[in-house]
Amino acid sequence: LQITWVRRQIDALKAETRWHALARNALRDDLYQRHRDLCAKVSGELALKEPIVEQIDLWIEQHRVQTEYLRDLITEVQSGHQADYMSLSVILRQLGRLAA
Repeated sequence: LQITWVRRQIDALKAETRWHALARNALRDDLYQRHRDLCAKVSGELALKEPIVEQIDLWIEQHRVQTEYLRDLITEVQSGHQADYMSLSVILRQLGRLAA
């Protein structure tokens, strides 16, 4: 789901003003919270006796519409322009929907 890529983009945001720095920190905090929520959701739905990688792949497949939409958003940002506050906010919102 490229969560590491998203974090790196947040870290790379320029903070020319105090408000930019606060917004960047808020995005980072939101990413960490959504990552935790997503991990909790996925781990709560997995069977511990089965191979974990296969189960995660199955979970992603079961949520294919949502995960593909997230991947499409990330691909669009990667190919079109540098990530900015607005595009990263939209990506984080989709991560939140996936974790809900």
